[in-house]
Amino acid sequence: MNKKLRRLLAICCMIFICLSTVNVPTVKAAEEDTSDDTLTFVEVIEEMPTQPSMSRATKTKSAVKTVLCNDSNGKTLWSLQIAATFSYTGSSSKCTSAKASVTSNSSSWKVSVSSCTRSGNKATASAVGKKYSSKGVLLQTVTKSVTISCSANGTIS
Repeated sequence: MNKKLRRLLAICCMIFICLSTVNVPTVKAAEEDTSDDTLTFVEVIEEMPTQPSMSRATKTKSAVKTVLCNDSNGKTLWSLQIAATFSYTGSSSKCTSAKASVTSNSSSWKVSVSSCTRSGNKATASAVGKKYSSKGVLLQTVTKSVTISCSANGTIS
């Protein structure tokens, strides 16, 4: 039995030695450019044609506000858009509807709407943009909000 134990111990030692000398590749972070892009944000407002109102006292106005996320070369990577409708009387205004949407123009960027709310004479939308490497490694996360409002006399901002 002593002989069997020595043989088993010798086999275990050989396996240990063999495994300890095997070169195991180490996992490295993606060797792609992981530096943050220099991003700029540009806001654009577009008012929609106004439909005649049945009431002379209350008027409505619809508008779209878009935030463009541009890289350092001015190329639009993605955008966040909020479309809203307002009613106004000259003494007050109210947001009656709001809808947010996002568009990605880059395969590196995945963008999603995180919220869209309206309160009083304002509507706000938020989005999260995530930049990924070609290997699927998350490189950058950007959160952006856009607010559109209407004054009591119908001025959109």
